[in-house]
Amino acid sequence: MKKLTFLCVAVMVTAALIFKAENSFSQVYQLENAGFEEWNDSNGEPDGWNSFPSANCSLSVGCGTATQTRHEQAPGRPGSTGNYSCKIFATEVNIIINTITANGALTSGQIQIASSTASNVNNCNQTKTTNPDFNHHLNAKPDSIVFWAKVENANDNSEACCHLYIHDNYDLKDPLAANANGYESHIVGAVPAYNFPNNGSTWQRHSTPIIYEGYTNNDPQFVLITFSTNKNAGSGSANDALYIDDIEFIYNPIYNEFTETACGLYTWDGTEYTESGDYTKTYTVGPRDSVVTLHLTINQPVANEFSATACGNYTWNEQTYTESDDYNQTFTAANGCDSVVTLHLTINQPVSNEINETACGIFTWNEQSYTESNDYNQTFTAANGCDSVVTLHLTITEAPSREENVTAEQCNGSYTWYNVEYTEEGTYYHTVPSTNPEVCDSIITLHLTINHPVTNEITTSACNNYQWNDSIYNESGDFTQTFTAANGCDSVVTLHLTINQPIANEFSATACGNYTWNEQTYTESDDYNQTFTAANGCDSVVTLHLTIIEAPSREENVTACDSYTWYEEVYTESNDYYHTIPATEPEECDSLITLHLTINNSVTNEITETAEDSFSWNNETYTTSGNYVQTLTAANDCDSVVTLHLTITTVGIDENEMSEINVYPIPAKDVINIEGEGIKSVKVCDIVGKEIAEYNNDSEATMSISVDKFKSGSYLLVIKDENGNTVTRRISIMK
Repeated sequence: MKKLTFLCVAVMVTAALIFKAENSFSQVYQLENAGFEEWNDSNGEPDGWNSFPSANCSLSVGCGTATQTRHEQAPGRPGSTGNYSCKIFATEVNIIINTITANGALTSGQIQIASSTASNVNNCNQTKTTNPDFNHHLNAKPDSIVFWAKVENANDNSEACCHLYIHDNYDLKDPLAANANGYESHIVGAVPAYNFPNNGSTWQRHSTPIIYEGYTNNDPQFVLITFSTNKNAGSGSANDALYIDDIEFIYNPIYNEFTETACGLYTWDGTEYTESGDYTKTYTVGPRDSVVTLHLTINQPVANEFSATACGNYTWNEQTYTESDDYNQTFTAANGCDSVVTLHLTINQPVSNEINETACGIFTWNEQSYTESNDYNQTFTAANGCDSVVTLHLTITEAPSREENVTAEQCNGSYTWYNVEYTEEGTYYHTVPSTNPEVCDSIITLHLTINHPVTNEITTSACNNYQWNDSIYNESGDFTQTFTAANGCDSVVTLHLTINQPIANEFSATACGNYTWNEQTYTESDDYNQTFTAANGCDSVVTLHLTIIEAPSREENVTACDSYTWYEEVYTESNDYYHTIPATEPEECDSLITLHLTINNSVTNEITETAEDSFSWNNETYTTSGNYVQTLTAANDCDSVVTLHLTITTVGIDENEMSEINVYPIPAKDVINIEGEGIKSVKVCDIVGKEIAEYNNDSEATMSISVDKFKSGSYLLVIKDENGNTVTRRISIMK
């Protein structure tokens, strides 16, 4: 026996409310007749709501039965402000040759009956945007839906359901699989399939959020909502009933906050605030409140003052003042408020003075010497802190003078001049007093040169002997010679001499093949000399007594693929490599082996192919999409690894003798049920036919597959029976 019902589906929407004033309707924020108090339709349905009597039936036979009444007016729930609720119930009916259970359904749109198969997507509920009998207007985005329900199901494990879609001006169908391509762009938001079990026939309040994430449309114009006595198509019994009452959209407040800083006073929407603090105001935007919090900081103006004294004028922030007074300037303080600064200013004036002086030859004034008659100025600091400019009127009288140049005749001598003995050369002065008050004193200048004997010493070292001014020294010691200096005095020079001797050394060595000594390589037995510089600076002659022994050797030529292991060492590049085999006897040389290695690299390649049903490659036939690898031999005798990226497509959806297979629910949230006779296995493929998973059936009439590991989207089911027949069904998964 097949069963007919209408699926519960859910979609998610954002919680932000947007009210569009340009809509032709206004203040439409709740469902029409949400408490089921109006029952004026001729077919006995509550106003704004529709069930089977108003359904659009396109069955060739059985529409009269399919549209029978499965709802009735019921008493309101206890505590409700209304008098009525709506009861929907399931019935058992005969349509064509099938006896089915039609679950009770109530929708804001119109029920579409197109097939006697419960899982047929053309059995759906639809918003009719141009027919006010089959649509509910909405111009906002509520946060959640709340309703009261009472469930009376014959099976305690079965569940009733509610699902909801908010969409724009589009005739949306529920389930979504019934819509044409591109329907996703019309959805604003939805509720996931909200299922609720038998609750002991008592009224219970239900609440579920409306989710907006994942949808790009932001134009709420209509809402399509459906209630059903059972969540699954073809489930439930004729004794199931669902009572619905007091449906309400919940709009949560919008919270916002901002921060402001002001000086002394801040005005917000006509209210003045003079103190820092947090202040809140509530506005109404459409169906919800908007709560705005102001974080306010009130700063106070700053006052400051300072005093200054200046000479003549004073400049403050590019403003020049020439008189004593109090002056104000206004700045911006660190807190953003005005900072008024007061300047208490005192202006002092500079002082001037002059003097007259007469001097012989030179006059010194405040450590400054003047030798010519003229007027001279010097600036001092007066008692009031200003400049004091003093002018000197100076007259210089020339004094008689003469100069003497003298060189002392004796080395280590002295010179006496005007009863004073001088032992150092230099310039000296003597004043002869004038006998006439009107005549300056006479000044005599002495330029004196004193000669002294010269002494010097040198330190050196030499190998074997050292020659100095025709004298040869072959021993270390201190030696003195006397010369005549440029000034005519003796020049005594002392020589500190060190005599070093050369060094000789020798050693013996034995080597295999060659021997390197101080970057010099020797390949024959012989005696060899090298000369170095010893620590004392003399030659150090070293003699090598060398014996060369020939070392055994051999060569190997090898070609390999990718790598080659030689004496436990792995080599991956072509080159010459060496290995030494140590000698077993002390008098023997090590054996040297040379490897001339050529490395050829393996070849990798990949190809991409698309085929219908199967693809043959190098005598292998592939029937499923995937990545396949074959290894061949390249021209260089190495492996050639080729990867085939294969896509196997299935043309169309198979319809054969297995067409009696039923797949439900579509779309699926938790499990996919496959119902039919003789099902052996089921493959789950993506939309291009690539196999994702395979399940085997143990002769069960109904096979259930969990969709937990699959993402939301469209898939293909390839169903195979015991005779090898296959049928393909397209499904959708929504989580």
